[in-house]
Parts: sequence; structure tokens; C-alpha cells
Amino acid sequence: MSQTWHIIYEDFADDEERLEFLLDVRKKYDAACAQSQARGTTGSTTEESSVIESLTFLVSRNRVWKRWVANYNERTKIRINLFFNLASQSDNRTNLEIADLTSKISIETQRDSSSMIT
Repeated sequence: MSQTWHIIYEDFADDEERLEFLLDVRKKYDAACAQSQARGTTGSTTEESSVIESLTFLVSRNRVWKRWVANYNERTKIRINLFFNLASQSDNRTNLEIADLTSKISIETQRDSSSMIT
């Protein structure tokens, strides 16, 4: 699951770069259109601002999704660490029980050995 979140995050990062590239291209296009308008041709400024606003919205939405994916990835990592730590605690508890039983066995063995000598 963590791997999937990481892949999705990287996909969003790639999309963000593409959208920023499109914004840069659109700004250069607008600058070229402004130069042609200065020469006397006409263009639609409403359409130009609409495209920029749409691309800016997509970049913003993409960043929000990217943050949520990062958040879910962190939550997944926390869960993985929780289960790992719980398993480690269980193993440690088992090891302590084995050590306790080994100690009892060695004490009983010593008593048996002492009683066999006498």
C-alpha cells in the first residue's frame, strides 16, 4: 500500500511539472499575442485569462491531491510501524517467558544434580 501511495505521489508530481510547463508556455503565448496586438491585430483577452485561470486551478488542485497522498502515505507508514512494534513486543514477551522457563529448568536441574550426589 505504501508503494502505491508513493507511485501516486510521483504521478502527481509529474502532472504538476507538466501543468507548470503549460502555464509557462501559455504566458509566452500571451506575450507573443500582446506583441501582435500592439502591431494592430485583435485577440480575445477573456479567453486568454480563462485558460490561465483553468491551468492555475489545475495546478492548485493537483497540489492538494499530492498533499493528501503524502498524508495517506504517512498514515500507512505509521500503521506499518505500529504492527511491526506490536510484533516485536510479542516476540520480546515470548523471549522473556523462554528465559524465565530456562532459568527454572536450570534451578531444578541443579537441585536434581545435588540430590543425586548425596
